[in-house]
Amino acid sequence: MATPATAIARPPYHKRDVPTAYDHGWWVTELGNIQRAIPTFPIKRVTTLYTPTVIDRTITCDCTTAAVVIGLQPAQRQQGLELVIKKVAGSFPVTIVGTIDGVTDPTLPNIYDSITIQSDGQEWIKVASNP
Repeated sequence: MATPATAIARPPYHKRDVPTAYDHGWWVTELGNIQRAIPTFPIKRVTTLYTPTVIDRTITCDCTTAAVVIGLQPAQRQQGLELVIKKVAGSFPVTIVGTIDGVTDPTLPNIYDSITIQSDGQEWIKVASNP
């Protein structure tokens, strides 16, 4: 029977002469550090014309008093940006000014309609929608 050429190394978190019960704390600490390192994006609530920026992720649209217009910047300038746009109130529509999957200026006419889009650097692509 052949023996492996290299021995399997112990995980880097293993400490000699430390009971296993005390050796689990590193994972909780590292997980907490990872969670703090992930950026959070506030939800932006709009009631008029709005142009999303790179710090936007979720945009909720209140169409109680007027239609809301979301003006997309060119996809070439927003590569990788993913946006969730959702209508949350009102009877007026949300119009997204731009081209998404070949559709020019799509609208969200009903409350709770939403669309998730992402720029691939060439065009805006619809990732998901909920009409």
